[in-house]
Amino acid sequence: AAGMSSDDPALNAAIQGLNGTEGLYTVARVSCFKDHNITNYDRSLAILTNSGYRWTDPDGIRWISPTSADVRDYLTGICVELAQLGFDEILLDNAGYPSQGNLGYIRVGSDYDAAQFSTVINGFYAQVAAALAEYDVKLSVVTTQDALAGTDTLTGQTPENLERFDRLWAQDEAGTLF
Repeated sequence: AAGMSSDDPALNAAIQGLNGTEGLYTVARVSCFKDHNITNYDRSLAILTNSGYRWTDPDGIRWISPTSADVRDYLTGICVELAQLGFDEILLDNAGYPSQGNLGYIRVGSDYDAAQFSTVINGFYAQVAAALAEYDVKLSVVTTQDALAGTDTLTGQTPENLERFDRLWAQDEAGTLF
């Protein structure tokens, strides 16, 4: 409804054809909560500042709220659509609360409560995994060394909620995945 994906049958058929190519392994990288466009469609889905504006990260990109059930359902639907298109792996990126930028500008409350971060993110990961259970697709996530070590208090990623993934991609400070 927000016009973020194509419903062109020819495009979807081309993607399915490519994904069905023998010997080709395809990965769909989904930027989960770092999503500048959807906040233009529905402002209520955005992480907000103390002044009521849509919060932006150091890259100037807005984020949608992991706390919102509508946001989590929207992202789960994207992952299911990608699985139906035949991708071998779905890589969740920006799959936690933001950890960089002026975090003190974010309005704290029921939509942004640090005590609930890991619970919300764990629930999102479980929701996506359950929705993809019937598909032959690997589920992976980008994380940080701090999250793997259990010292990340900002994103909601924990060693426990990262255990459900088929593959973990760590990101160094330069943004390189390994």
